[in-house]
Amino acid sequence: MQPTFKKTPAGIAELERHTLKLRPELRRLLIMIDGKRSVDSLVPFFRPNELPLLVDELLQCGAIETLVPVAQIASDGDGDDQLTVAVTTLRGTLSKAQLSAAISAAKTHCKSQLGRAADRFIGDLDKCTDSAALRICISDIQLKLMSDFGEASATQFVTAVREAVRRSSS
Repeated sequence: MQPTFKKTPAGIAELERHTLKLRPELRRLLIMIDGKRSVDSLVPFFRPNELPLLVDELLQCGAIETLVPVAQIASDGDGDDQLTVAVTTLRGTLSKAQLSAAISAAKTHCKSQLGRAADRFIGDLDKCTDSAALRICISDIQLKLMSDFGEASATQFVTAVREAVRRSSS
C-alpha cells in the first residue's frame, strides 16, 4: 500500500502566508498533496529519488501527515522502503519516440486548455531534451491547470500525456 498524505494546519498556513519559508520544490509538492492521491501518483512530477527526500522534509517540518501509518507501508513489501521502490520503478527514462509523443500530447492539450497563455509552456516543452526536463515542464503545466481550471483539468492533462507515452511504446 502506498502512503497518502494530507496537509496539516501548518501546511495550509504555509500555502496561504509562507509561514514555513519552504523551498520552491517543497511548495510544489505541498500544493500537489490533497489527501486523496498516493505518493505513486506524484512520482512523475519530480526528479529520480527526489520525492522521498521532499516528503521526508515536509513531514519533518510538520507541513503534512500521513493517512497510512508508516510502519504499515514498510511491512507491505519485502522490508524495503516502498516509497523508494516506487520512485525507482516508475522513473525510467523515456525513449526518443516516447519523449516526442509526450511533448506533442502536452503541447496539444496545453494549447487547447490555456489558449495564448500556453505559449510560455510550449516554449519550455520545445526545450525538453530528456525525461527529467519534461517532468518539470509537465508539473508546471499541471500546477497552472490546477490553479486556473481545477484538479480535474490537471488530471486530464497528465492522463493524456501518459496515454501518448503508452501508445508510442506499443
